[in-house]
Amino acid sequence: MKRFRFAPVLENDFKPKDFLGYLVSAVMKNMSALLVAGFKEQGHDISRAHWLILAKSYHFANEKLLQSDVVEMMLGDKITVSRAVDDLVNRGWLIQKVDKVDKRNRVLVLTTKGRQIVPELMKVVNKTIASATYNIDDNDMNITKAVLAQIIENIDQINNKK
Repeated sequence: MKRFRFAPVLENDFKPKDFLGYLVSAVMKNMSALLVAGFKEQGHDISRAHWLILAKSYHFANEKLLQSDVVEMMLGDKITVSRAVDDLVNRGWLIQKVDKVDKRNRVLVLTTKGRQIVPELMKVVNKTIASATYNIDDNDMNITKAVLAQIIENIDQINNKK
């Protein structure tokens, strides 16, 4: 397999928009904004954090979902997760239970109302993804996903060596 190598960056060659980190960050930021706008258009005032908690709770309903797992998934943003969880609890979409193993942690469980809203929100997610990936060949999309997954794996391996 041929390995891709980035050329060394010289001061006069510095173009932030050519960097992988910038591109990944820009995609995430713009997709999140598009998604939140789509939710609002459908009458749902929820954030990306709300959606991630709801989706994870829905798709992993048979597993114990800890609030600390959600914090880790969102790269350690405890305050954002805590506020989003509190809001989802206040809306009646989520309940928190004390973890029997670690009383400091909370288990997140969707309510019936929460389980009913997720498929509706998923329609917005699918529409957003379809819009964002319009005119991108399926093969190119699969390659992009595979490359990003490999980058994540490489970074995880580097972090696990520390």
